Amino acid sequence: MQLDSVQIGVRDLAVASRAYRFLLGVSPVDVPNGAVRFQLQRGAVEIEPGEPGLRSLRFGNDQHAAIDDGCNGLAVHFDARAETQQPERNPAAVETIDHVVIN
Repeated sequence: MQLDSVQIGVRDLAVASRAYRFLLGVSPVDVPNGAVRFQLQRGAVEIEPGEPGLRSLRFGNDQHAAIDDGCNGLAVHFDARAETQQPERNPAAVETIDHVVIN
């Protein structure tokens, strides 16, 4: 099992997309739920319109499941890893998500 992505809510998707593109050095790719995905070499950040803050974590594996309680209200999904195209990358781009800290 491997961390596939983190989903983060933002008030203004266009403004946040520009900020994350600058921060991560990766171009965003649209995903079906109205969000955008910043695919790294390992892991991804997805931002979606709505209430700001961390929404969920997605881990890739062969089983489909979701845990909505027992994680202090944070949704945790276990499903197939997202198949996304590799976006344009800046040579100084962030390469991976190596851990997620939740306070």
